[in-house]
Amino acid sequence: MSKEQKIDDFTKYVIKGAGLETPSSDFVLNVMNVVKKEEKTSEVFEYKPIISNKTWFVIGLILTISSIYYVLNSSTIIVSKYSYLYDSYLNGMKEFYTSFGAISFSSVAISSFLIFTGFMVVLLLGIKRLFNQGLLENYSN
Repeated sequence: MSKEQKIDDFTKYVIKGAGLETPSSDFVLNVMNVVKKEEKTSEVFEYKPIISNKTWFVIGLILTISSIYYVLNSSTIIVSKYSYLYDSYLNGMKEFYTSFGAISFSSVAISSFLIFTGFMVVLLLGIKRLFNQGLLENYSN
């Protein structure tokens, strides 16, 4: 007998002595339960808005205040054209905003800020639309 034949005979003897193991009757069910649990835990992507509702409110408030400030301090044509409004309501508003006299922005800076903010809103709405259509689902993780 060759050495390889002896090894083969010994291996067969050990396998016969140990016997073949059979799985329990619930083996398939247990494996499938584990797979289902892993499926549930693998869904880690939960939709969270990029900008929360509170932040949108603050942004809207800042834009509104900036717009009113810009309109009140930009030109006298608006004031003379609507002087009846200016005397009653806008006069009180102007007094409120003149208390922020130390803060001043040029009309170019305010216009640029408003345009930039408009572009950002359009961009975020576009990205949200793409996510809702499922076109960017590969980039979500």
